[in-house]
Amino acid sequence: MVKKGLNENKFENSQCLTGENGTFHLSLVKKGLNENKFENSQCLTGENGTFHLSLVKKGLNEKVQSNVIRIALTKGRLEKKATELFEKAGFDMTPLRERGRQLVARIDGGLEIVIAKPPDVLTYVEHGVCDIGIVGKDTILEYGGKYFEVLDLGFGKCRFSLAVKKGADFYSGYGVKTVATKYSNITRHFFESKGMDVDIVKIEGSVELAPLLGLAGGIVDLVETGSTLHENGLEEVEEIVSISARVIVNTVSMKLKKQRLDEIIGRIEENL
Repeated sequence: MVKKGLNENKFENSQCLTGENGTFHLSLVKKGLNENKFENSQCLTGENGTFHLSLVKKGLNEKVQSNVIRIALTKGRLEKKATELFEKAGFDMTPLRERGRQLVARIDGGLEIVIAKPPDVLTYVEHGVCDIGIVGKDTILEYGGKYFEVLDLGFGKCRFSLAVKKGADFYSGYGVKTVATKYSNITRHFFESKGMDVDIVKIEGSVELAPLLGLAGGIVDLVETGSTLHENGLEEVEEIVSISARVIVNTVSMKLKKQRLDEIIGRIEENL
């Protein structure tokens, strides 16, 4: 049926089809109120005569539905390295470099750059508000999530290590060990893989203080050069895992925007 009229709302190309048990499928295009547009609407038959309506709304979130690729960069050192890599790949990153306090920058090539903290990069990509994310492997291991990890960028290199006071034997004795860390999930998984039961103390600041104050027998932390450990009387006793910056991609974007994503990621990979 086609219905036009009341309050100038228009329902065009509507179609009603008989299904089993008297249920139906309905597809329609609605235009009118507040100039919002609902296109490619689809109603799917459910059980017992119920149905579900899914539609694509254009207007308010037009950027999401357009060909713009939104990339979340981790604020700080990874942002700087990623910006240099994009420039090497031929992207003009001037709007990002000159953004001031703005957290979003639009650059040539249909890219929109979002600056965020590491855990938020994962959140934005997983929930689809960003198509691509550049984030450290440490954040991926600690927080997890549903997305594709597609490329190791090779910068931001460091390692997770177990460290103790110099000369201490962390593994001696049979008592439960206490470990201080900012990364409780990574620490838990590491010691579980060894079959060890440990008490984990979450520290938000300088984790090196914990052994010095007698709070913990060891720490699990990111180590780049080891100089901070050395200056505080600590030493590495075991490397847990190597870390570097990674590219992650939203699972839906990988399907719907595959050609554009392959092009961008390909340009990045060629310039590593």
